[in-house]
Amino acid sequence: MDIPPEIRIKSTLRASSVYYFSEESFTTDEPHYFIVISKHLDSDTLILLVCSSSQMAKVKSRRCHLPSGTLVEIDPSQYSAFTKNSIMDCNSSVASSRNMLKSLMPERQAWNAQCQ
Repeated sequence: MDIPPEIRIKSTLRASSVYYFSEESFTTDEPHYFIVISKHLDSDTLILLVCSSSQMAKVKSRRCHLPSGTLVEIDPSQYSAFTKNSIMDCNSSVASSRNMLKSLMPERQAWNAQCQ
């Protein structure tokens, strides 16, 4: 049974949800994992996401001038949606909306990694 995009978003969208999709503002078409960091998703029209990267050394080097606490490391034993050690740069976020995420769902360009 195919679950409609609106239902999939409503049932999975919460802080710490992980979605996997290509972000048009990035220089690559390669999909990335994005973690929802917004807290009030029922009232917010803007959803903030942070992107994760498996290129940990590159991110740390590029962000060495920033407080280390703003780089969050995740390993697969902590969070099963990830298959590799990853890092999130919390200094850089991507703004999105419920409708944008919903629009990516029919073609399965975006999906919640916790539900796959």
